Amino acid sequence: MNTPGGMGAGRLAPERLATAWRAISHGLQGAEAAGQDGPLLEALAKLAGALAARLYYPEDHLEGRGSIGPAGEVSYLLGADWCWAPDATESRGLKLSLAAGTEGLVLLQGHELPFTHPAAWALLPLPHAGRIAAVIVLACPALPMAPDADTREALVLAARQAGCAIAARRAQGLLDDGARFGAFHRSLAFATHDIKGISSQLSLLASNTERLGENPDFRADMLITLRAASARLDALLARLARGEGAGADAGGANERAAVGDIARAIAAALAARHQVSVIERDPCVVLGKADAVEQVLTHLVHNAVEASPAASPVFVGINADGPMARVEVIDSGHGMSPQFVAERLFRPFDTAKPGGFGIGAYEAREMVRAMGGRLDVESREGVGTRFVIRLPRAMGAERVAL
Repeated sequence: MNTPGGMGAGRLAPERLATAWRAISHGLQGAEAAGQDGPLLEALAKLAGALAARLYYPEDHLEGRGSIGPAGEVSYLLGADWCWAPDATESRGLKLSLAAGTEGLVLLQGHELPFTHPAAWALLPLPHAGRIAAVIVLACPALPMAPDADTREALVLAARQAGCAIAARRAQGLLDDGARFGAFHRSLAFATHDIKGISSQLSLLASNTERLGENPDFRADMLITLRAASARLDALLARLARGEGAGADAGGANERAAVGDIARAIAAALAARHQVSVIERDPCVVLGKADAVEQVLTHLVHNAVEASPAASPVFVGINADGPMARVEVIDSGHGMSPQFVAERLFRPFDTAKPGGFGIGAYEAREMVRAMGGRLDVESREGVGTRFVIRLPRAMGAERVAL
């Protein structure tokens, strides 16, 4: 290979050069925004006077690097072509040893490319940040002349811009992939937390079965609990498949949930472990999915039980507060500091519990918000904690229930 020297004058008239730059600008926009490299490849090839061109990316272009061979060669793969006549003897791959700072047109002598490539005339590296973002192989022009100095300078500038556009698109692709992985991992973390809750519920059911398995009432409740757990798992899998995180689909427009029934079912499931007293001053039916309300209450009640001494019951109070239902979960446990409540309680993946995921309180708050409500907390160290859930009531459903 050698850089173009004193071959004939391949000068472009100023108006043709301006036209070429407009085409290159259009191609750059398409390459960076839409991932379309064909117009850019065509514009660069026409600027060089070539009749056809091929664009090659480093083999591992998503990572921004190529596979380095034993002789310092980098493997490239075909990414796009323009007017290139296919040849059965040609390889779609390319191995080159180009210095990182190589710029401008590189003419080929004979068969210098490391594969049979009959039409190849020159290479145009597309550099970026000291590396080769891509390489263009140019076919021989109608008149085999090297471009003049002005055209070569224009090619250098255009190749730099093209390298920047391709590198920017590559970087954006990596960012998008990272965001998708992040969203998936967040969904997986919430799913794992929910599975942990279902597992605890089933473990408690299994332990109670050993004592109460022959009781017909218990067996009826057990079937209800198993069906509910199965439904929660199905909903969880569907949410995970959609890549949704906390609060997704919690507030169905036509869904209703009887808070008292849900609270009493949770208390009954925990009866063998800890006393949970449900005080329903007003029957409240709220707007939202029953399984979402159950998930929120289960998390808050379980946390209250874990924080409370064995002899101290947990209270769940339910009453109407205008258009809202007010649900309180109260314990006499160790409480939380104001700083913990302000900075850590609702911060996802931050936990003070060994083996915890640190997303239960955050997920509960997001679910309540998705149902059009709010979740507040009052806590004093050494005294206990009160969680207050406010959810919009379904007035018509309550009148029917009454």
